[in-house]
Amino acid sequence: MPFCIKCGKELGVEDLFCSACGTPVGETLQAIKVETLDIPYPEGDSARLEIVVRSAGRINVSGGASGRFVEGTVEYDDSELAPVVRVQGDRVRIVQE
Repeated sequence: MPFCIKCGKELGVEDLFCSACGTPVGETLQAIKVETLDIPYPEGDSARLEIVVRSAGRINVSGGASGRFVEGTVEYDDSELAPVVRVQGDRVRIVQE
């Protein structure tokens, strides 16, 4: 499903306006990109996860199985805001820059 470029609300494919903020949809729809997240446990005794989302989209994560720290998907509609996974010691950040 597409998302509103102004407020991030999920839109129906035939919506002409966002039902949350009224932004015209029309030709501003962008294809949703989906990437899989599969992050191993970071070093250290107390792993931490930080997620920073800066655009319309959705991040679906869960505790990993089989020794993975995080598994899931991230959906976004602007290729310039593709998520970046950064591991620093015991800290994992999933960030849209």
